[in-house]
Amino acid sequence: MKELFYVSLFFNKGEKEYRKLMFKSLIIGYFVFLAFLFPFFSVYALVYSAFFSLCIYAFCLVLPYLLKKHFIGNLEKDLPYFLMDLDISLFLNSDFLDSIKVNSRKYKTINIVFEKLLFNYLKGSNLQDSFFKIAERINSVPLKRSLSQIMVLYESGYKDNILTTLAQELLNKQKLEAKGYSSKLVMYSLFFIAATAILPSLYLMFVTVGSTIIQVNITPTQLMILFFAVFPLIDIVYISFVVYQMPYHLKEGR
Repeated sequence: MKELFYVSLFFNKGEKEYRKLMFKSLIIGYFVFLAFLFPFFSVYALVYSAFFSLCIYAFCLVLPYLLKKHFIGNLEKDLPYFLMDLDISLFLNSDFLDSIKVNSRKYKTINIVFEKLLFNYLKGSNLQDSFFKIAERINSVPLKRSLSQIMVLYESGYKDNILTTLAQELLNKQKLEAKGYSSKLVMYSLFFIAATAILPSLYLMFVTVGSTIIQVNITPTQLMILFFAVFPLIDIVYISFVVYQMPYHLKEGR
């Protein structure tokens, strides 16, 4: 469903249209919140309505970019395997378009892209134009290279292992990304230990010592909020950041 949302957004609506729609939703949402909160908070309802509306608006603006990253990550993860499968089919003299259709169905995200491409072609669009439109709308260098090589094969005929060679290059790139992430993971682990163990301990020491020396006033309720809400929230945000940095071919199996 995430991929379908992304395709609907960037293939059909477009980025500018989506922003216009979200801005209209912001205005409508503000007045809806205002109507709901005004009986309870009176004047403060103006501020609360603006805050909640802007939070939802910001989330809706960021969401497509997160889904875009998710979509492109899954696409690039399966792209080398699709290219090798397509190379084998073309080597066996299978029909060009049928080979694309059959092999793309094995991979969910790639199937979405090539279904759109073939749909444009069957509607009467030139095949080269269909490839160009897909490459223009999806910001992925591996996909652009793959489409370029596939187009070369379509125009000039099959050449031995040209797609397999490209697939091996993409797999080697994935291996390098995995090694780079592994080296960063050591540093991430040290920061995680500091955030989960050292920081709360230092704060507790500061409160204990500071309450006797510099008269730091903190209530038991505030301590409970810090240790049961604030510090765990920091840990969750940090773990989410580390997972977000992980290459997509490491997150999920093929």
